[in-house]
Amino acid sequence: MAKIKITQNTIFKQSTADSSSLPPSQLLNVPYDTTFEVNSYKLDNNHYYLNLPGNLGNYRSWYVYEGHVQFQDKYSLGYVATRKDDLPLRSSPGKQEPIKKSLSPGTIVEIDESDIVTVDGEDWCYGGEPGAKEEDRGWMGREYIRLKKYARPGYVDTPQSPLAVRFEPSNLSEKLTELPKGTPVEVWGQPVAGPGSSKGWLFGHATQGTEENQFGWMALDFLASL
Repeated sequence: MAKIKITQNTIFKQSTADSSSLPPSQLLNVPYDTTFEVNSYKLDNNHYYLNLPGNLGNYRSWYVYEGHVQFQDKYSLGYVATRKDDLPLRSSPGKQEPIKKSLSPGTIVEIDESDIVTVDGEDWCYGGEPGAKEEDRGWMGREYIRLKKYARPGYVDTPQSPLAVRFEPSNLSEKLTELPKGTPVEVWGQPVAGPGSSKGWLFGHATQGTEENQFGWMALDFLASL
């Protein structure tokens, strides 16, 4: 759920048409500095179409001119967490949509958690690099983004040899890199069972050093302070 603030006196409408062409029953005057929570929203013809938690006036959903709205806490920071390949930033959600640019593993991005759509069985999120202009934002596969606010910190606690970061949760999977003892890490989610670990595998990355942009699976047996 996102929060919005009205930045000047405005009119909520039931379409993107000029307010002078709409009947009074489809208009709602909203004063400056009013704030709302919204379940979801989308941009349509220079207007935001807002879906509210409950009715406001006669309707639950309204259009408002985009220049009269400021989103608060709209975006959440995270990482591109692909293990090898760059992540395509697409113009629309879907694997066949045009690619606007490619984001390398470890790139810091911000996504709009209230605007997740499912296309062909895959979830897509809207966002881009922090501070990017609207034309430089796009759609990314949600499964390849790890949000910072959900990360759990820890460090590598191996007896002697470095900890292998692997492509899949298994000691039989390809080794992507190695992390020395004491390396600080961030991990996400719950342990996943797999060969080579009695406690399970966690997905994450190092937060320092030359391998900090390499994401992959680490055996929980050799991680501490999580």
